[in-house]
Amino acid sequence: MDAKISMKNQEGAEFVELSQFQIEGRSVRLLKYEYCLENEVVVLGVVDPGGKDPVTVGMLDPSRASLVAEVRNALGRPVRPVQLNAWEIRRALDEGYRIAGRADGGALLLRPVRDFSFESDAQVPELLDEILGRAVQLRASDVHIETYERDVDVRFRVDGLLQQVATPLSRANIQAVITRLKVLADLDIAERRRAQDGRLQAVYREGREERGVDFRLSIVPGPFGEDAVLRLLDSTAPLLGLERLGLGEEALATF
Repeated sequence: MDAKISMKNQEGAEFVELSQFQIEGRSVRLLKYEYCLENEVVVLGVVDPGGKDPVTVGMLDPSRASLVAEVRNALGRPVRPVQLNAWEIRRALDEGYRIAGRADGGALLLRPVRDFSFESDAQVPELLDEILGRAVQLRASDVHIETYERDVDVRFRVDGLLQQVATPLSRANIQAVITRLKVLADLDIAERRRAQDGRLQAVYREGREERGVDFRLSIVPGPFGEDAVLRLLDSTAPLLGLERLGLGEEALATF
């Protein structure tokens, strides 16, 4: 390995650059998204499912022997810990979880959703994709994600009215969801005290048809955590007709 790129810190852990490794979705998903975010770790390279070679794992702090042992047990394989900075870990993690669910050009790939995944092992990226896909499917104009002391509320604005939506989001996974939104919109994941605004792009695919959808994202700190509001900018969505605004016949006759 190039000595200019790979060095060792005082504890003997290797400093590496993310560009040295291939990011493969299947390998990254060997560790749960929430676990990786909380502990700032990510599986690097392509892991042979039947192999016995050490798995390279990027860590913010490879000197944490207990964390290295925990990851080793989770993978069932020897581990080669290397040091990455927090930004590189988030980038690799998000890239790995997006590879299987993105369209050409790197945009988020969304699909129609009938039922949300309420299984306990459901991953945050899939949950978020389902919520955004459902919002596009219902032609919502806004998505509100609000954090409270004991739970998380999700509401869609459809035809001008906010509607409560039952989703798997909870106090246990909301921070991972907010962090993922920040990563997708290139916002500062470490900033939690100030409001941030950004945009993210998606492709909504239904059958053989697909269309582009942009989301304007606002992250706002609140008393129990961060809230998120997403405005859907779907240029192909039909305009709301006057007959659907609840106007009486006399009012409609004036138009």
